[in-house]
Amino acid sequence: MADIKVADEVWIATALLHREHPARGAFRVREILARVDGERVHPRRREGVATHVSQHSVANKPPAGGGYRMLLETPDGGRRLFRLGDPAHEARRGKITPKEGDIPPAYRHLLTWYREVYDGPQGAEWHVAVPAVALPRAVHEALAPYAAGWQAHIALDEAVLAGKPVIRGTRLAVEFVVELLALGWSIEDVARGYPGVTPEAVRACLSYATAVLQAERVYHHSVA
Repeated sequence: MADIKVADEVWIATALLHREHPARGAFRVREILARVDGERVHPRRREGVATHVSQHSVANKPPAGGGYRMLLETPDGGRRLFRLGDPAHEARRGKITPKEGDIPPAYRHLLTWYREVYDGPQGAEWHVAVPAVALPRAVHEALAPYAAGWQAHIALDEAVLAGKPVIRGTRLAVEFVVELLALGWSIEDVARGYPGVTPEAVRACLSYATAVLQAERVYHHSVA
């Protein structure tokens, strides 16, 4: 994607490192640069990439450009993705993540991962515009006959992601897991990418989606 913003390319590379190495809290500047080169979201490395990793996109450094808050410098000089609630320089008010329409479709699932998994409970700000309502009783009743395939692994709690179905004990939404599978991830890929998520829980997401479709009722009527 030749017109992708440098800051967005850096964010994608850092997010991919987090996904590939979930046990690591941060990464060296050279590792992020190497991931940019390896991913090749842009055909070549542009001059501004190193500057964004070291300064321009780092929330807790004095701003020298757009004031982005996409990365955080750790005490050992590493870099990780910025989370809501992290310390930031008072003059920085810029974006935290790319806009969905500014990055290639193949990487947009990383935005969902960031909001629902990486940013986690600290990210309440992401959801303030979403009303937290209980799932209607009629929906529970309609899904009940199909619950055997998913109920042990899927939770519906109005206090978590505004009542969206999630893998039990996580903030990983069923719709996000199904999206990953649609993008070509295998069940094993998803389980490896998210510690604590088992292949059975991933299959339960498919069972839940199937149950929703099976419970759906379509009524045809003619319009005079």
